[in-house]
Amino acid sequence: MAKPIRKKKYSRPITNNRLSRLQLKLAIAIKGIKKKNQHLVEEWLRKFADYIHAEDNKGFKSENLGAFKAGDIIYAEFGYNVGSEYGGRHYAVVIENSPLKANMIMVVPLSSLDASKTKSDVHPNDAYLGELPQINAISNMPKGTKSFAVINQTRALAKQRIIAPTNPYHERIYINGGLLSLIYKKIQGRYTKYGINRKDKESN
Repeated sequence: MAKPIRKKKYSRPITNNRLSRLQLKLAIAIKGIKKKNQHLVEEWLRKFADYIHAEDNKGFKSENLGAFKAGDIIYAEFGYNVGSEYGGRHYAVVIENSPLKANMIMVVPLSSLDASKTKSDVHPNDAYLGELPQINAISNMPKGTKSFAVINQTRALAKQRIIAPTNPYHERIYINGGLLSLIYKKIQGRYTKYGINRKDKESN
């Protein structure tokens, strides 16, 4: 019989000694990776510290960003993540309405193809969206750059991660209903047809 997972108790503040050991372990880990990734980790840790500080001091209010609707395109910080999890800064499509006071937002991140690539270069599980002039214009991407939605990286994001639009000076852009419908179909095909016929094991 499996043993229950013991819950840690966090009633006491962390000690300076533990923080020092953590700092040393982190420094060793960072030094052991590629130079580019070293800088990416450093940038992310600085940003993550800002997030923690803002949240702890109630310095972030999601209602200041305004409401978001399905189909809106945001630019967000996905952070430095583990393995093949999406990381870095990317455009993403909002896939459900997110009201003013909601702290989370559901998105599908976008990736790009240069003008020489075609739909056949996109994985069949992803949603090929073609050229999105509104993104290319605000991101200074070359004309003809195409976009696709990376369906297997669909995720919930804290609104603190949104870089734009966050103020009245940021242009708000969105994709049309046909492209959003394509994304929904890809999500449905990937996540809603497996496992529904599984049955509980019969008890002895």
